[in-house]
Parts: sequence; C-alpha cells; structure tokens
Amino acid sequence: MAEEQSLFVSDNYLDICGSRQLSCGMRGGPNSTTSPLTSSVHQFLPRFLVEASPPPPKPVPHIRDFQLDSPLGGFDLPSPTDRLPSSSLTGAFTNRTSAGIRPVCAKVYNAPKYCLRSDILRFFEGCNLTPDKMAVAYDSRYRPRNWHLEFDTLEDFQVANALLTRNKFMWPRPIRLEQESKQEMMAALRLYDVTHLRDRTLLMINLPEEVNMEDIERFFEGYSISGQGVKLLRYVHEKVRTPRIKRLQGEWRKTMDNVVERRALVCFTSELEALRALRERQGEYVQDMEIELKLIQ
Repeated sequence: MAEEQSLFVSDNYLDICGSRQLSCGMRGGPNSTTSPLTSSVHQFLPRFLVEASPPPPKPVPHIRDFQLDSPLGGFDLPSPTDRLPSSSLTGAFTNRTSAGIRPVCAKVYNAPKYCLRSDILRFFEGCNLTPDKMAVAYDSRYRPRNWHLEFDTLEDFQVANALLTRNKFMWPRPIRLEQESKQEMMAALRLYDVTHLRDRTLLMINLPEEVNMEDIERFFEGYSISGQGVKLLRYVHEKVRTPRIKRLQGEWRKTMDNVVERRALVCFTSELEALRALRERQGEYVQDMEIELKLIQ
C-alpha cells in the first residue's frame, strides 16, 4: 500500500512538473516570448504544433525628428532669426528706393591700363554696379588716369571696401578705392571730355613717324569706321629716355631730346565693331612698328 502511494505521488509530481513546464510560456499572455523555457520546450515539439509568432521587436532608441522638407537631408537649419542680416551679405540689400538715400561716388586708383568695364564689374561683383555708372578720366594724351564709380547706397560702397580687404589685387596691380564727392567726379571727367568717343573709339599707340591716313585705313580694312573717324595725333617730348622697344639687346637707356610720338584715334560705327577690332588687331604691325590698342571708355 505504501509502495503504491509513493508511486502515485511520483506520477502526480511528474504530471505537475510537466504541466508547469509546458504552461510556463503562457503565464505572461499568449504573445509573451520573454521566458527562456518556452524556447527550450519548443525545441522538443513538432513544428506543426508550434504557432508561428512574429519576431520580438527590437528596442528602438531615441531618434530625433527629422525635417522632411529640409534640403540638407534632415539636419536642422538655422531659423530666420539666427541667420545673418541681409545687410551683411554681398548683394543682398533691400529698401533701395526709400527716400533720402543718396548715391556714393568713389575713385579707383592704380587700375590696370588694359582693363575694361566688364573687368571692373567682375571685380566688384555684388555691389550693384552697372556699366552706365562707371567711367574713366583721361589726360591730354588720352592716357587713363582713374576709374570713377557711382554706388547706389553707402552700403554698396562699404561692401566694395570689404571686397578689397580680402583681395586688393586686380591682375598684378594692387588697387585702392577712395570716396569722393559728386562735384569732384564730374570735374575730373570734364577736364578732358571724351563723351563723344567713349565705347566705340580705339587709341593707336606706337605708330611710326611717317604714318598717314592710308596706313590707318589699311590696318583696319574690313571694319566699319564712321565717316571722318580717323584723327592723327602728334606729340613732341623735350626729353625722354629711350623705351625698351627702341633699344637694342644689352643697350643702356639714354636720354633723347625732342622725341616725336605719333598716335591715332579711330572711331567705329558701333561698340561691337570697336571691340572686334580690339580683339583681332591688337599687336599687329604698321610698317615695322608693333601697334598697341586701347579702348576709350
């Protein structure tokens, strides 16, 4: 009787342990997969008895909310209040037409002698300059002295000065910008008025002494020259040192007296025609002299 009771107790004990082992995975609910016993029991059960359950979700860390409309791929952009004011950015100016704003005139020193308006515009890019707001002052021999610029506002002039602090060299020459009054600028431009020659007249330099009108017309054959658009110039220098082009190799410079210099002004029918002649005929020869061309602008 005692042996039968012990066997009964042992059987009950095994049944209880087995039932606990099989049901331990269901204590947390039907979707609970946190107990390691469930996986151990599933290893000994047939596959068709094991219910297919989705894999446990991976822990999701804290992810910053991305801006969907951000052009930088989700990185935060500064707010409009954090950005620089428009007055500190080159070319970003507002309220230019407000009352009380006066233009600012300035003079450019030491500009290259071969630079054009397009070169000045490119150098001062972002300062709201236009071709009709710049001109060159010439002397009696049609040599360029200084460029004169007119800025819309004082803010544009300050931006131009800021550009010079970063890069003051235009080609190989350092340039300088200085403010001037409107009266000073007009007086410099009217000292030798070349208004009727600007933008469509070429100055020919280093002409031979025996040059004549036929030589000039032959030099610009194929180009449209305005009627009576050729003017020969003659300058006499009392004392001058021999230029490099008139010296032999190894010869020292010496002083020459009463040197005659010949130049010519050639006026074309349009600005495009003058620029075409400047590009195609620069450095060509008249007789045995190499000609230098400059645009009056």
